[in-house]
Amino acid sequence: MRNLLKPAARSWAYRVALAVCVLLSVKGYIDKQEVLYWNLLFAALFGMADAHIATPSENDNQNI
Repeated sequence: MRNLLKPAARSWAYRVALAVCVLLSVKGYIDKQEVLYWNLLFAALFGMADAHIATPSENDNQNI
């Protein structure tokens, strides 16, 4: 649980959760409306970490 507090872990969880939603939708387990609600929930929980995490290219430019 402590690892989910780190931005990199939340970013990973957000991307995995979105991928799972897409797979469930394609397989027909959930419909379009449910995908929307689940994606909004995952964005609220994990999305801010994904938006604020530094990418490797940003770090490379700062070290020069």
